[in-house]
Amino acid sequence: MDKNQQKQILEIFQEFGRVFYKSSQERLRNIESDKSKAFSVFPGTFFYRGRNDTTSEHYKRVAEKKFQRYGLRRLLENPDVMSEQEVIISLVNGKEIRRSLNNKLDRKMFRASLKKLSSVKDNNFVSYTKHKILNGEFEAVYKEMLEIDGAGPKTTALYLRDIVFAFRLKDCLQEEDYLRLFPVDTWVRKICKKLRLAEQSDNDDILIRKVVSKCRELRMNPLLVNAGMWYSGKFSPEIVINNLQRIRIQKYDDW
Repeated sequence: MDKNQQKQILEIFQEFGRVFYKSSQERLRNIESDKSKAFSVFPGTFFYRGRNDTTSEHYKRVAEKKFQRYGLRRLLENPDVMSEQEVIISLVNGKEIRRSLNNKLDRKMFRASLKKLSSVKDNNFVSYTKHKILNGEFEAVYKEMLEIDGAGPKTTALYLRDIVFAFRLKDCLQEEDYLRLFPVDTWVRKICKKLRLAEQSDNDDILIRKVVSKCRELRMNPLLVNAGMWYSGKFSPEIVINNLQRIRIQKYDDW
C-alpha cells in the first residue's frame, strides 16, 4: 500500500467520522435536561468493557430500567437491588445459551458510577463533564473518570469523545488531549496495522501517538478518523480498503 492509498483511506474514515459526529449531536440533543438520556451516556458507555456488544447492550438496558424505577438515592441505599442477577438467553446453533449478567465487576462499576453521579450538581455527569472541559480541565476530568472501578482508557475515551462531539468542544482541547480521545479496540488496531500506520509489536499508547501524528501531518482530524474507524470497523473495514477506487468522497461539513 503506497502513501497515496493510505491517505485516501484515512480520508474515507474521516468522512465516516463526520457522519458519526453528526449522529452524535442528534443522539445527544437535550442531554443536559434529560437525566435518563444522560445516564445512557454516563455510566452507559462503561458497560462496553471487552465483551460482545449484545451482552453489553442488554446489561445497559437493565441498568437504565433500574435507574428509572428506583432512582439514584434508592439504588445507593439498597445494594441488594443492584445485586439481583440478570440472565440473557440467546440461541446459538439452535441451542439455548444462558449467560449471567451483573457480575462482580459490573456491580462495582455501577455503584462507583452512581456515587460519582451523586457527587455532582443535578446528578448529571454529562453536564459536569462539559463544563469541566469548557473550563480547560480536560485532563482533570479524564483522571477523575479513570478512578471509577471498571473504567479504563478505552471506555473513558469513548465517553469523552462523545461529549466533545455533542457540544462542539474541540476548541477547548490541547494537543495532548487528542491522545486521550483516541480509543483503541480490536478493529482500530487491525485497521492501523493494515494501513501500516503501526507495527505489530506497538502497544496502544505507541499506536495512538503514531496515528494522531500521521493525521496531523495530513491535516486531518484524529477524532473524526478514529470515529470513522470504529464505525466502519464494526461493519468490515475490508469493504473500504478493497473498494478504494469505487469510493468518491463528498465533503459536506468541515469540523
